[in-house]
Amino acid sequence: MATILVQMADTKWTTLAVRAACKLAQDQQASVTLVKMLPATNLNWLGMDASEYRFSESETGDIAAYQAIAAEYGLTLATAVYKYDDLAEGIARAADDLLAESVIVRETVNGHRLVHSSTAEIHHLDELLEAHYHHLYVVNPPAVAPDNWSPVAEAVHHD
Repeated sequence: MATILVQMADTKWTTLAVRAACKLAQDQQASVTLVKMLPATNLNWLGMDASEYRFSESETGDIAAYQAIAAEYGLTLATAVYKYDDLAEGIARAADDLLAESVIVRETVNGHRLVHSSTAEIHHLDELLEAHYHHLYVVNPPAVAPDNWSPVAEAVHHD
């Protein structure tokens, strides 16, 4: 069964991304895995590996809410933790390990492109994932969402 990898970010965006991933999972007959990406330098300072990371109480509560969303769609949400030196390479490695067909990452906050996620970096990630046979999606909520707005995972295509 195919897997959709969702990069764990802040609670609000991740909630939207999980909902969009669940919709996509139904279309692709896939499972959903939420992945916490941790900088290797942070883990090295703590003297630990990604497998030793324990979610905080707040993260655990958020994960329970994400699992409830998945349950609404008849899905089970898995979680994983990966460390990275280079975020794009780390996401690609996680996608490889999880046999993810699709990868959903955060590209903007309140309609503004993230500083660490420029167009060039998204393009690089898209090319890297494509080389590994994964498809990149983004979930970009509008700065002001209309009442009927529903999150959608949008495929990233670069020419």
